[in-house]
Order: sequence, then C-alpha cells, then structure tokens
Amino acid sequence: MKIAKDVANPVQASRYLNHGWAINSQGLKLLWLPILRLMKQAQMIRSGHGIVNQLHSNQWEEIRAFETTTYRFALALKELHKHIRIGTEHIGINDPDNEGKIESYEANTLVPLFIDLSFIYARRLADQFAMASRYVLFKKAGSSPPKYKDLKLRIANAKSLSQLEPICDANILQKAFASHSGWLDKLRNSDDRGKVQKGIRDIMEHLGAC
Repeated sequence: MKIAKDVANPVQASRYLNHGWAINSQGLKLLWLPILRLMKQAQMIRSGHGIVNQLHSNQWEEIRAFETTTYRFALALKELHKHIRIGTEHIGINDPDNEGKIESYEANTLVPLFIDLSFIYARRLADQFAMASRYVLFKKAGSSPPKYKDLKLRIANAKSLSQLEPICDANILQKAFASHSGWLDKLRNSDDRGKVQKGIRDIMEHLGAC
C-alpha cells in the first residue's frame, strides 16, 4: 500500500505542520519532520535575503549529513519499537513449539543494540544540526560554531548573535534555543548552569541497560 503524505485533520492540513505525529487520510500515524524540507531550501532562503553566493558542494554535504542521520535515527526508533513489541508478544504464552518464545528472545537480545544506536544518532544530530542549520539562519554562516553547545551559547548572547547577521527573527531564535535544548543536556554531562552530572547514556551503561 502506498502511504499518503497528507493529513486527515483539516486544521493541521491548513498550516505548516509542527514536528511530531499526525494522522494521515489512511488513518496511519506519521512522523512529520518539516525541518528537513527547510534545510533543502537553504539556497532559496539565502537568495531571498539578498545573499548571492552559491552554496558549494561541501556545504550541501553538511546539509545532507543531517538529513541522512535524521532518517537513520527514525529507522532505529522504528526498529526499537518493533523489537520491543515482538519481545513482549509471547511472554507467558504456552507455545508447544517454542517458536514464539524463541522469536521473542531473539528480539529482546537486539533491543539494547537499538537503544544504544538511537542514543548515538541523537547525540550526532545535535552537531550536524548546528552545521546544517547555519545556512538558513545566518548570513555569515561560516562564522557560526559547528558544535551545538557552542552555537547555543553564542545565540544566547545578543551581541555575539548579531555578529552572525541572522536572516530570521533573532528573538524567536533565542527563545527556541533556550526552550528546546534540554534534551541535549540530558544526553551530555552538564545542565544549563554548567553543573557536571552523568548523561542519560552514561547512566544506562552504568546500570547495564545498554
């Protein structure tokens, strides 16, 4: 069956979709990531702001790297969900041939691998986002930090941010980074105050979950 790339809810369909889940006309729950489309329009966005220099191949590679990792992250999460489901299907079921139990056992052995892989991709996405997004955020993209943690600090400083010459609303950009960077702090080893603590992945490995 071909999956319809539309939205059943007319209110959602009438506007630019937010990141997250939405039901399509077939009743299927789809994960929408409009940021990928935004990155692909980098050249058009820059041209619209009077920036005539064309993005070169290395810069497009940075954008494609973010796109590739995003798709792989989504695939890892999909496989994780599938193996968790299979791994719990035959718990407590009397299967004389043991086929179901074997299938569940094999699925459960792969769950830690997909958990670990998901954390790896999530952490990798942060810096790849910093590199890819600078072409749609700043006129002076080459001066933008390639690391997410450094980009977050620079955006928080109004003077430092202005030096990058944003081609978007600077106030909204600051609020977005201030409000939606907590996930990275949890993956890393520090909070917003710089206080060192164990990241989620370190904790899980310490407990033997991964």
